[in-house]
Amino acid sequence: SSRFPYVEVLLRVRKLQMQDWAYVDTGFEGFLIVPSFIAFTLGSPDLVSVWELGDGSPAYGADFLGEIEIVGLGRTVRGHLTCLGDEWVLGLGGLNHCEVIFDHGQRIEVRI
Repeated sequence: SSRFPYVEVLLRVRKLQMQDWAYVDTGFEGFLIVPSFIAFTLGSPDLVSVWELGDGSPAYGADFLGEIEIVGLGRTVRGHLTCLGDEWVLGLGGLNHCEVIFDHGQRIEVRI
């Protein structure tokens, strides 16, 4: 993607399917974070997670089991996503078994 450092992600959870650009964060070991408003369309979460923010305060996320596909790869990965904040963030859990190339701050390429 030339939209550095974002990749386009297709999300499927319960009966919902959404597609958006996710910030690739190799310092995040989780699967995928999506904006908190998405939880309202999904109903009761499969679990609730507690996150520690940079200032030490807790934040609570609604977690759901689902799957993602990085658009263009044709490979689906199962995991749990967290509804928290207002941005899509793709972590290492969603990138395992992929090769990720950050090309001089200009583009990002993900390969199987």
